[in-house]
Amino acid sequence: MLCDFDGTIVEIDTAEHTLDRFAQGDWRTLDQKLDSGEMSLEECMRRQFMMVKVRRKVIVDELDRAVRARSGFQELVDHCESVRIPFTITSAGLDFYIRHFLRQQGLEERIELVAPRVRVTNDGVKFAFPKLVDHSSVSFKDDIVRSNMKKGKRVVYIGDGTTDFNAARIAHYPFAVRGSKLARLMSSHDISHEEFTDFRTVIDALRRMK
Repeated sequence: MLCDFDGTIVEIDTAEHTLDRFAQGDWRTLDQKLDSGEMSLEECMRRQFMMVKVRRKVIVDELDRAVRARSGFQELVDHCESVRIPFTITSAGLDFYIRHFLRQQGLEERIELVAPRVRVTNDGVKFAFPKLVDHSSVSFKDDIVRSNMKKGKRVVYIGDGTTDFNAARIAHYPFAVRGSKLARLMSSHDISHEEFTDFRTVIDALRRMK
C-alpha cells in the first residue's frame, strides 16, 4: 500500500498551505509549470520553498490549525495491519510535519514514510529527494512502485495530484480522490481506477480484491 499524504490522507495540501501562508514570491507560477510538465517536481519544490523563511515551529503550529485527516484513515491503517499489507506514505511534502501528524494519531510506529529530507534554514526550506533506482522513473513515487513490482508485489497506489500520476498509472490497483487532478488525468488517459472521498471506500474495494 503506497499512499500520498497531501490532499489524500489529509484534506488539504500542507505544502500549498505553507506556501500560501508564508512564501515571499510568486510560487503559483512554478506550480503551473509543474502541472504542464515544464518543470520537475524536485526543481519546483526547491524553488518554491526557498521563498519560505520562517521557523519550523511556526509552520507546524499553522498546519495544526488547518489539517484534518480524511475520514476512514485510521480504519484503513487498521485494515492493512489486520491483513498484513505494509502501509507506506510516499510524499514530496514536509517530512517533519508528516511525522508530527503521525505521532498525534498514534501511528508513527505503524507506517513507513518515504519523503524528501527537509531542513528549515535561514535561507529557506531545503529538500533532499530520495535517489532514483530505475532509470525510467520520473520521480521517486513511480520509482517506488517499480521497485515493489520487481519484487513481485501487487501494488495499491492512492493519490490526488499531478505528481501521483506516473505512479498511479503503473500500479496494479490505483485509487484517486474524487474530483482531484489525479482523477481527471486517469480518466483523460482512459486508465482504470477507483475514486473515493472516504477511505472506507478503499477498504471495501480491497476486500473485493481477495
